[in-house]
Amino acid sequence: MGNAATKGAFRCPDCRKRFTTAQGLGGHRSRSHRAGTPVREKMREIAEPLREQLREIVRELAEIEARTQSLRQDRRDIERVLALLDNSPGNRTAVKAKTGGAAIEEAKKQAVREFIGLNADALGQGFTSAELNRMMKEDGFGPAMAPDKTKTFVQQLQGEGVVRADRIVKGGGMRYMVVGNGAS
Repeated sequence: MGNAATKGAFRCPDCRKRFTTAQGLGGHRSRSHRAGTPVREKMREIAEPLREQLREIVRELAEIEARTQSLRQDRRDIERVLALLDNSPGNRTAVKAKTGGAAIEEAKKQAVREFIGLNADALGQGFTSAELNRMMKEDGFGPAMAPDKTKTFVQQLQGEGVVRADRIVKGGGMRYMVVGNGAS
């Protein structure tokens, strides 16, 4: 093996522990003192501001998400109150007597049209009528309607050129794409 002069020739500058090989010293320093090569140290130094920026972005996104959820809940609450005020028993009877419910149907179709227009970017990768119905419910957007009703309105909007049929998806549903900006 080695002679007495080379035994323990590598000394850790941090804790003064001795090692017989440079690799032994390097391993000890990286495990015990988290020391690395100057290049690695420089990379850690460069990366730290990016890590801090990433932490700040994650924190801001969480705040925005919380604010968005709060605003959506506020919107739902206000829409419920307005619906109660607008659809008082006298008003609802008057609307049905005059229109036979056609005004309600038109309001639902218009809500689907508006939602598509307002969310054209989010719907850019395509959507099914069931997905659209779920998104509208989650956002508390427009009058409540069954998925089949949403499907009927999307098909009507297809005939009007607001959306186009893209492809049949698993389960037999149709995936639609927004035409232009969805505001047609």
